[in-house]
Amino acid sequence: SDFLNHQEDKIIPKAKLLKKMEEKKSIEKIKSKLSFKYQYELEQLPNEIDNFQKKILEINNELKDTNLYLDNYDKFTSITKELTTLKDQLYQKEERWLKLLDLQEKYE
Repeated sequence: SDFLNHQEDKIIPKAKLLKKMEEKKSIEKIKSKLSFKYQYELEQLPNEIDNFQKKILEINNELKDTNLYLDNYDKFTSITKELTTLKDQLYQKEERWLKLLDLQEKYE
C-alpha cells in the first residue's frame, strides 16, 4: 500500500547503516574521549536499531495478510498504529546514532 511504501521511505537506507555499524569498530580507539554516557549509548544503539527493524519486519509480515483488515479490523488498526510508532522510534534512534558518530568523529 502507498502508506507502507511512504513509511519505508523514512527509514535510513540499510547500506548507510551497515557502513556506520562497521565504523563502530573504531569506537574502542576513542572511548576515552567521549563521556561514559555517550560511549554506552553509542555501543547500545546498533542493537536497539536492529531490534526495531526486526519488529517492523514482523509487523509488515502480519500486514501482508490480505484478510486481516476484513477479519480483524481492531488488530489491523492496532498493529498499524504500532508500526507507525516503531518507525518513528527507529528514525529517532538512527538519527541519534548518526549524531553520536559525528560527535565521535570530531574527537578523532
